[in-house]
Amino acid sequence: YEAEGGVFHRFAREARAGEAVRIVESEAVRWPLVHSEDLATLYALALERAPAGSSYIGASIEGFAVGRIARAFARRFGKPDQAPRIVSPDAIAAFRTDPTMNAASCPAALGKSGPLVLG
Repeated sequence: YEAEGGVFHRFAREARAGEAVRIVESEAVRWPLVHSEDLATLYALALERAPAGSSYIGASIEGFAVGRIARAFARRFGKPDQAPRIVSPDAIAAFRTDPTMNAASCPAALGKSGPLVLG
């Protein structure tokens, strides 16, 4: 996530306007989360130290229900009982998945341990 852009910026904009936050398919769909600065660190480490052909996925939180996130935005902007607005899963294919990632730390090849998940 990033405070100045991305999907959470849209969530905040919708909630601030008093609108229901739009989410895809279900409140139960989970998103792995990572801060943009942590992801940038992962990319830099991978470019500097990872073996050729390596593949990595970065996440600090394994999977968080998007409905809980949308409801938190609604509460923050004065609508504690406002449910998210479910939109068609066909609208945004990338968000209709329910990915999870384990909490393994970065491999020794990158010289980093911590909350980033690599796989």
